[in-house]
Amino acid sequence: MMQFEPILEGYFLFAVILILLLLCLAQCTYFFVKNITRKGLKSFLFSLFTLTLILFVLQPYWEAEIPEQTALLISKDQKKEDFTALAKEYDADKVFKAGEEIREVNKLILYGQEFSEEDLLAIPLVDIDWIPQPFVEGDFENLNWKGVLQYGQRQILKGKVPGATGSKLEVRLSEEILAANQIDEDGKVEVIFPALVLGKNKLGIYIADEKVGDMRFFVQEAEVLDLEVKVGFPNPEARIITDYLRRRGERAKLDVQVSRDSRIISDMDSEGKTILFIDPSQLNSLNVDDVGTVYSGLFLFNLSNPAQDILNINTKLNTKFELNKTGEVSVESENGVSVLPYEFLLKSNQDSLFSSGFEITGDYVIGVSLLESSFELQLSGDSIGYAKIWEPILEKLSPKPKRFYSLSKPIFEGQLTALHLSDENLSLKDMGTNWKKDPVNDNVFIYQFTPKKEGWQELFGELSVYVESYDDFEPIRQHQMILEYLKHRRGFANEIEGLRKVKKFIPDWAWFLIVLATLTFVWVEPRFRN
Repeated sequence: MMQFEPILEGYFLFAVILILLLLCLAQCTYFFVKNITRKGLKSFLFSLFTLTLILFVLQPYWEAEIPEQTALLISKDQKKEDFTALAKEYDADKVFKAGEEIREVNKLILYGQEFSEEDLLAIPLVDIDWIPQPFVEGDFENLNWKGVLQYGQRQILKGKVPGATGSKLEVRLSEEILAANQIDEDGKVEVIFPALVLGKNKLGIYIADEKVGDMRFFVQEAEVLDLEVKVGFPNPEARIITDYLRRRGERAKLDVQVSRDSRIISDMDSEGKTILFIDPSQLNSLNVDDVGTVYSGLFLFNLSNPAQDILNINTKLNTKFELNKTGEVSVESENGVSVLPYEFLLKSNQDSLFSSGFEITGDYVIGVSLLESSFELQLSGDSIGYAKIWEPILEKLSPKPKRFYSLSKPIFEGQLTALHLSDENLSLKDMGTNWKKDPVNDNVFIYQFTPKKEGWQELFGELSVYVESYDDFEPIRQHQMILEYLKHRRGFANEIEGLRKVKKFIPDWAWFLIVLATLTFVWVEPRFRN
């Protein structure tokens, strides 16, 4: 499509074109008023000459694609001659090393991820493709965990380690193993454990007993919960879970039926909806209307006849729990506690966790435990093992916190980082200038920052985040840096597209010939006789 790039601007352009048009109109009018011979031809030739002058002032042009010139960019430590075959495979005309001046190309293929920030910033505005270099076996290809949690929340570490299939990944506090899992055949692994230490945490990551790095995260105090443990007879399971909840800082009430008409109630004032722990003997006395109104969650434990107890809770609360019998005797779980020989057959709105099944119904959760007992762990002094069982269950039953931060780790010095804050009681005007609203969720706010140094960084006076050094998880840092760089480059897509096209103007010598030709026609025409 033809476009214009005038040699004059604004009023000057308008004035020149107007003068040329008026001169043409005056001349053509003169031809017709005076009834001059061949007035039609004269008017046409003079109009053609005028049009030529106007087009010269407007300077028409059209855009043409520049022939693609592709180059391969390798790191400073690599040799160009080693990439001749790869360049030919990707139709690259040249091979550049990082740090060299890149010229006469409009497409660049980055090979690998061993580029510094300076190398990337020196790349001109051209199309970029990236070929990630295969990771070294035993190095993390990707890795992430939660940077900020609330007390008791499950910390989830996910990663991929090529070439480590079958090896065990462990998370340790000093020499104590907090969580472990085997790396699968695809190199993927996931370990889950509760966050049980307030403030700054530092745990070691080990693969096959060899330390490969540290994971650091910050744990905030959780909102206080209201809980009620209601059982039909005195038993250590109910008493110890109540004591555990109180030591945890929750408002926990123990209600024990000691006879048909008598109960012992260890009461604490509640300030909101309560999570109810109940055994099967108390189901008949449960007011169904209280579930979802008085109680935000319900957990059935101490089952003695699982098949009948599941039938009773399904009938009472209209749930859809279903069990599959797996044996005749109880089995010992990996946590060292006995579990009834059943498993849950999950439906679409159900989930399972540590031998417990959960069903989400509206805005409340109903859970059922297949654990025979867990108090033995606490009595034996294994408080971490006990917490590993009950903290995930509490997290599952608890309502969503009114206010919480989320941050994906690891984060690195010099790389853009996003911290999310969820708070339904805040609006954007309550936040600082560096916050912006999440485009999807109105109750979530995003704070973007670029850490300038490694180590623990204090934020907003209420939390800390740890910034990894350049040597920590270096392959992941380099990978993330290039991904962030490519994401930033996408913002210049229109500019890059414009650079792939060139403006084609009519050359000056051609304009000279065109103007001369039209002027010649005007000058020669009167000299021809009829």
